Amino acid sequence: MDIEQTINHVRDAIRELPKIYGDNLDQIKQLEQERMDLMHYMELVDLNARDGFKAYKQMQDVLRKRRVLKDQNEELKHVVPVL
Repeated sequence: MDIEQTINHVRDAIRELPKIYGDNLDQIKQLEQERMDLMHYMELVDLNARDGFKAYKQMQDVLRKRRVLKDQNEELKHVVPVL
């Protein structure tokens, strides 16, 4: 890869950072809604052990996805305001 291609690649990556940050925020909001729906479901429905565990695993999946996005935005927030 020559220098011009490298510069173009870095420039394009930097231009994408605000979009990635915003997309992450949108996905976090969606995951927050899923988390709230699951909490309401667990609050209002009497679950047997199998269904309770399934709800727990769904909640764990949502929370892990949310954590990945939040961690990524934590790193991006130091760069995005500058752009």
